Amino acid sequence: MIRHLSQKHSVIVATLAESEQELREGADLKEYCDDVIVELVPKAVRWIQAFRSLFSRAPSSVAYFSSATLLRRIKKALRNEKFDVIW
Repeated sequence: MIRHLSQKHSVIVATLAESEQELREGADLKEYCDDVIVELVPKAVRWIQAFRSLFSRAPSSVAYFSSATLLRRIKKALRNEKFDVIW
């Protein structure tokens, strides 16, 4: 889908990776994207975040896929870029 969209649109991807290997495997995205915003959050950290959420109202899946650093980087991109669609 990203390859297809990049033929006629500017594409920026923001995502998490759980290992250095996953970062390397996703490096080809840069060929199709104007920017790739990626944060490394190891699986162990994700599970700790999910466990801590059990004592809150937040769903564990939200905590599992959460990254304050990634959120800051996305907010910075939102201040600096005009997006037609965010998905």
